[in-house]
Amino acid sequence: MGKVTLETSRFGVVEIEENSVLSFYKPILGFERLNRFTLLDHQPDSPFKWLQSIEDGELAFVVTHPGLFGIHYEFEIPDAAVEALDIQDVAEVLVLSLVTIPEQDPSQMTANLTAPIVINQRNYRAMQLVLDSDKYGLKTPLLGHLEVLSGEAGEAGEVDEVEEG
Repeated sequence: MGKVTLETSRFGVVEIEENSVLSFYKPILGFERLNRFTLLDHQPDSPFKWLQSIEDGELAFVVTHPGLFGIHYEFEIPDAAVEALDIQDVAEVLVLSLVTIPEQDPSQMTANLTAPIVINQRNYRAMQLVLDSDKYGLKTPLLGHLEVLSGEAGEAGEVDEVEEG
C-alpha cells in the first residue's frame, strides 16, 4: 500500500500509510459528508490523540479513552455494529471518546461517553455508536476522575467483551 499526503491546519503536511485510514461506516454526527479519518498522536505519552479528517484538513477532533482518566467505561456493542465493523474478536476493538476542551479553562474538559467512536483495528472500519442508555453523559468531566485512577482502568481503549444478542 502507498502513502496518503494530507494538508492540515493543525499539523501542516502529514504523510500517513494508506492502510491506516479509518473508514467510517456510520459518520460522526453532524459531519455526515466525511467518512475517512486517521489517528494522529498529540504528543508522545499523551492520553490524547487527534482524529484528523482526510477529506477536510481543517477538521480534527481531540479523542481519548476514558479509562486513562479513571472512568470505568463499558457497554455492549450491538450485533448490527459488530457485523458492520466485521468485529471477530474483542482484541480488535478500540473505543475512543470525543473530548471538548474549553479554551477559557482546559481543566473543565469533558468527554462524550454517550456516543463513542468504535474502531476495528484489524480492518480500520469505524463508526460513532450512539448508546441507548442514560448510564453515560455527553459531557462527562475527565479531570475530576483522576484521583480515583489506581491502575484498574485497564489498557487504553481496551474492551472487556463484545456481547452479541
